[in-house]
Amino acid sequence: MDPHSFIARAEAQRWIGIAEKLLMSHDLVGSKTFAIRACESDPRLEAAEQILAITETLIAAEKPVVGNNGSQQPDYYAILQLVRFVSDTEHIAGQYRRLAILLNPNQNSNNRLVI
Repeated sequence: MDPHSFIARAEAQRWIGIAEKLLMSHDLVGSKTFAIRACESDPRLEAAEQILAITETLIAAEKPVVGNNGSQQPDYYAILQLVRFVSDTEHIAGQYRRLAILLNPNQNSNNRLVI
């Protein structure tokens, strides 16, 4: 491992630690910012992708949309991280499965931070 990648990995792990602490304190935007920095520094770290999935899902769940009857309801496309009104059911199902795996607390230790 060359020195540059070692330093980048150490920096990314430090940013992931900060992102985890911010996630525990429910600072979703701050946690997402540090997870993005960790991804940019070392894209091979799975923890950064998991924290990004958690924060993006929780942020999207906080922003309701107005439904056809005028009531507030969750924006399911944003929660699934999809473009609005995508019609490909296979793509929707695939994204649901991907997020289900990433957000499963039995498989990913970062998800225990949210509970």
